[in-house]
Amino acid sequence: NLVGASGAISVLLGVLANLDKNMRNGLIMAILVISFVPMLVGIKIGWYAHLFGFGIGYLYAKISLKR
Repeated sequence: NLVGASGAISVLLGVLANLDKNMRNGLIMAILVISFVPMLVGIKIGWYAHLFGFGIGYLYAKISLKR
């Protein structure tokens, strides 16, 4: 198992992507880069924490801002 704060940071980036439509594409590309480029180099990371964290943050902001 891998332990780190990058999953929590990904949640915050997901919320930011929902709030700022201009930054959305750049943030999605950043999450993809920090998730998959280290794996190509051979560094073991929790890519699933990055992707699921981003998605959960985006959905949370989308649901909570509807109120």
